[in-house]
Amino acid sequence: MNKTSFYLKYFLASTVIYVATFLFIDHLFYKSNLEYTIAKQHQKLNLKTAYISNFFEPILKDIELLANQTTLQRYLNYSDNKLDLINDYNLFAEVNKSYNQIRVIDENGLESIRINYSQDSVEVVSDAFLQEKKDRDYFLEASTYNKNEIYVSRIELNKEFGAIEIPYRPVLRVSKPLFNKSNDRKGIIITNYDAGIFLEKFAEYHKEEEDFFFLNKDGYFISAPKEYPLWGFMISKIGDKNFNFYFPNVWSQIKSKKNGSFLSNQGLFVFENFGFSDFNLLSIDTKSIITQNRWIMSTWIPQERLDHLLYSYRKNLYLVFFLLLFSTFIGLYFLAKNRLDLITKDQQLTSINKKLKTNQKELVNKNKELEQFVYITSHDLQEPLRTISSYTQILKEDYENKLDKDGKRFLEYLFNSSERLMDLIKGILDYTRIEKLDKKELIKTNLLIEEILQDLQHSIDRTNAEIHVSILPNIIGFPTLIRLLFQNLISNAIKFHRNGVPPKILISGIEFSDSKEFCITDNGIGIKTKHHKKIFNMFQRLHSQKDYEGSGIGLSLCKKIVDLHSGKISIEPNEEIGSTFKISLPD
Repeated sequence: MNKTSFYLKYFLASTVIYVATFLFIDHLFYKSNLEYTIAKQHQKLNLKTAYISNFFEPILKDIELLANQTTLQRYLNYSDNKLDLINDYNLFAEVNKSYNQIRVIDENGLESIRINYSQDSVEVVSDAFLQEKKDRDYFLEASTYNKNEIYVSRIELNKEFGAIEIPYRPVLRVSKPLFNKSNDRKGIIITNYDAGIFLEKFAEYHKEEEDFFFLNKDGYFISAPKEYPLWGFMISKIGDKNFNFYFPNVWSQIKSKKNGSFLSNQGLFVFENFGFSDFNLLSIDTKSIITQNRWIMSTWIPQERLDHLLYSYRKNLYLVFFLLLFSTFIGLYFLAKNRLDLITKDQQLTSINKKLKTNQKELVNKNKELEQFVYITSHDLQEPLRTISSYTQILKEDYENKLDKDGKRFLEYLFNSSERLMDLIKGILDYTRIEKLDKKELIKTNLLIEEILQDLQHSIDRTNAEIHVSILPNIIGFPTLIRLLFQNLISNAIKFHRNGVPPKILISGIEFSDSKEFCITDNGIGIKTKHHKKIFNMFQRLHSQKDYEGSGIGLSLCKKIVDLHSGKISIEPNEEIGSTFKISLPD
């Protein structure tokens, strides 16, 4: 082979390698830029979600304030201070100018008080112009709620006398049911918040590099660039021109997912699907908010703009590519040297792995020896303990009447201590045996709970316990261990009840795509947050044996069982009343 053909062959081979390298790096840069762009869009959506959460909190606090006013309570009970109540609402409307209306609607659906705020003035609507609202959804919904529940409407256009008000006035209605001191329903109190203030903030987002959409749960536009029609769910002439109309492939992907991104031939869409349960409200319990509201926020970078963002690096990449051609030749020497070092390190790693496997076998053998030692020791301890317990029982039955008060007390201490030690040894044996697993099987959880409740029927009857079991997902697991897990948790929920208060226990479950989650909630004595971690330790007790009997092993057994199923067990923070144990088991 002559020199020319040699170098030509080498050049062609090198060119193939360099082109492949260029394409690979180009793909990495594209992927990295895409991930960065998606992360940046998610960050923007998170900021918008935080803004929405901060927007809603004072509105919810205001309805609580208005519903609990002393003048309103007097009006509900005696109806003799309507003017005082109107004056209070006048003052509130003047200070809080973002409310279009404040109304009290009686139990028959008729407005009894209505304050309007528009054009920088407050108007008290006279009785002749008060309207009947008994057929409006906000009245029908809120009239059925409990005292502590709050109804939140969707963001929609205001209607007066059944017609959409012109010019359009976006509103958000928040209402609460009203009760007098006899606990009779007296209607609702409702505020109309000027949602235009809220939506003006979103209008600023349309000036950014990406388009921004704020949608209701059905995909209709509440805020969007000007070429997209708003309020299609209320304005019949718009028809079905919602997000699905313009982006059908994208809508099918995002409508049922909590968040994510979607790349289509139209560009990049990044979205968040959220509702009140996702808000972090400091002063309002989101569980008290009753609403069907869920919203979707999405950003859209059209394909042309996306290409500009993602391929802006290519000029620099070409420069790097040509530098790579030059540096590769120099790097061959160092590559060979590094390869030799890698071979040496690989040999060292192989040796280390062999030692690690040997140590692992030794550790398994030590664990088996330790388990056998604990079993034998515990078993041998039971025999003398049975003898002590038996002879103590004989002494108690035959000689108790011959002993003085101290003797009887000492004999009782001896008997109780031997019984507790027997329970403790049994618990240790159970803990060591828990590794000896059966074959995993399909467990019908509701049937298992029913059998456990039958076993615990004596405790249930003795404490007048009330236990509710919802429909539970089935489990793939070790039947004996799962039974022991639920039996321990239910037994604890019965045992640790408050004096004079019958236990109330709820067993519920939910199935996720990759796991099953179970909750056991009770109304018992509760567990302080500072104890939530240590209660799963061996022999850990928070109460004296005199108050609540037990060995202190039960919850450590539960944790070990859950660990063997690669799951998680925790306790929900609740220091006021009761506890909720949450178990998550993977599919």
